[in-house]
Amino acid sequence: MQSKLFFIALLIALSASKQDPCSLYIQNNTVDYSAWMNDLMDLNPLFGDQKLSTVLVGGAHDAGLSKVTQRNPLGRLLKHSAFVTQSHSVLGQLCTGARFFDLRFKWRLGIWIIFHGRIVTGYGRSFEGVMQDFESYLSYEKYSNEIIHMRLKLFKGDNTMFVKDLRRILGKYMVNIFQHKDEIFEWKLKDVWSQKKNLIVYSYEFDDVDNIDINDGYIFSYLDMFNGGFSDAGSFDTMLTRCNSGQHVRLLDHKRQNTTKLFALWWTYTGGNNIDALTDKMWEQFPYGLNDFYVLYNGEIGNVIVVDFWDDYEQIMEIIWLYNYNKYVKKIAPSAGFQYEGSEPVPGHQLINGTGKCRNVLSQMKKVTYTIMGIGLGIVIVGIVVVVGIVFTLVKLVKHRMKEQHAYELFDSESR
Repeated sequence: MQSKLFFIALLIALSASKQDPCSLYIQNNTVDYSAWMNDLMDLNPLFGDQKLSTVLVGGAHDAGLSKVTQRNPLGRLLKHSAFVTQSHSVLGQLCTGARFFDLRFKWRLGIWIIFHGRIVTGYGRSFEGVMQDFESYLSYEKYSNEIIHMRLKLFKGDNTMFVKDLRRILGKYMVNIFQHKDEIFEWKLKDVWSQKKNLIVYSYEFDDVDNIDINDGYIFSYLDMFNGGFSDAGSFDTMLTRCNSGQHVRLLDHKRQNTTKLFALWWTYTGGNNIDALTDKMWEQFPYGLNDFYVLYNGEIGNVIVVDFWDDYEQIMEIIWLYNYNKYVKKIAPSAGFQYEGSEPVPGHQLINGTGKCRNVLSQMKKVTYTIMGIGLGIVIVGIVVVVGIVFTLVKLVKHRMKEQHAYELFDSESR
């Protein structure tokens, strides 16, 4: 009996002594956002009554690519900086406040691995490494009220095996859709907490995910739950105002639909050899561009702001915190601009003034695609010209040899 009590006491002691996985990041940051949802709950217990569809969170685009571990042959033509989209690991992003994670996995050389780009490809961390980051964070009691959204995209590989591996590591934290009577948009934060689970997983471009027997309601369809999409822009202006996928235009469409879906604002860049440098340029213009959304849409800017290099720019998490704090703790009504506490509203550029006007600018991916097609076409044309030239030369040589042979035969017959 004594040995059993000793063992229980030892387990309790070990549990109590478990180090906070975010301790290093907390020490190195000016403000501790590692448990910001729980902090808002402490400031106003009614925060738990808010719906998922009304709370704003921050997200990390291509969250598993803080470093490049491999590249395919075409990928080796580019620098590592063409693929790197984050500065720290997923754990670092969690500890600095990110709550939405865009993760893209590919089956390669016998393992699931993070990838960026399908044709010109860079690879990041392994599935096991990324999921262990989530497990370290979610298993710590302090973070049990932090609701995490995970958007998964798979390329190649066995979906069934992927979900088995996911459930093996994180299954005990995953929210089950069948345990809720309402649509996800109607869930309150406390509804999710009541399950003692706080990880919501969405599939994007899964094949037949609904037919995976072991799914059992643990994988939600991202496209059924969210509006909005990747901006695929090479400049700040086109990211906002391009007609086909500009972020202003997408948010206007979302508002016009009067839908209950969540909205993800993809504040991201594409193109060039250095995504980090492009992102730096974008945040030089902060907060004016983001503030346009706040002004145009009466204080509503969606549910997720997805960015590159999440923890490099304190302004991002500051926006997330102040938006929710002003709305649910201070009860500050939407103003003429985004208002920091104790400061005047910051006016926006009013780039399209709520009119829905936009610019017909090609997306970065289309530019790249057309450039590759142009280069490919050029190579094909050059190849055809070379082949025709070789054939023409060979024909001339053959004709010349035939003439020589004929002349020789004629001379030979005459000499006889």
